[in-house]
Amino acid sequence: DSVKNPLDWFQLLKKENCIQLILYYKKADKNEFGPEYNLAGFAGGAGTWLIETNFGKYSHYWQKRWQVTDKDAVDNKIWGVNYARTVENFDPTNQQLDIQEMKSKFTKTIKELINFCIQQDLKSWLETFEKADKILIDQTPNKLYYHQDLVVTKNYTLPAQQLLFGAATAWVFGGMGWWNDMGFDDKEVQEKYLRLSEQVYEQIIQAIIATTNS
Repeated sequence: DSVKNPLDWFQLLKKENCIQLILYYKKADKNEFGPEYNLAGFAGGAGTWLIETNFGKYSHYWQKRWQVTDKDAVDNKIWGVNYARTVENFDPTNQQLDIQEMKSKFTKTIKELINFCIQQDLKSWLETFEKADKILIDQTPNKLYYHQDLVVTKNYTLPAQQLLFGAATAWVFGGMGWWNDMGFDDKEVQEKYLRLSEQVYEQIIQAIIATTNS
């Protein structure tokens, strides 16, 4: 059945005996253009985010479609988002990650990135990672992030909020001029840069999953 707003969709899922909604992420397939974090800033370059509606022994999966529905909106909310059930009666995946464990790993990576930026005199990126580091211990982490309404904070523990807003702040993957658009002549420095880039990218993805599904 087609419904026009999320509340109606929730009612439909309840009627169908859906147990829970889960965020699901599928990595992009490998290709000759490089690792996923190098392509994430381009349309179709990253992996796929789906909503998993779990019914116990099976799940349905829903995929989004963004469209400009009101290009002249005075509040700049020009986009409309529709979800379609693209996979039915599939095995549940129920991606779950431990918040504290994920936060500990992510904090360690951010501190490594801070040290790397200091050593390589990358001042603008240093500021980004220092802000992420600050958010990871802040008591009101959403206040330090541009989209303060990214989640309904009362529904999440403080560590989960810190992890999500810290990870969102550390997103440095785009096109020309972004973090992943650099290179270093020194082989050891280049290898460390590539390792840290892949590491923080994967952990940002994991942090989003961990928080949303907590």
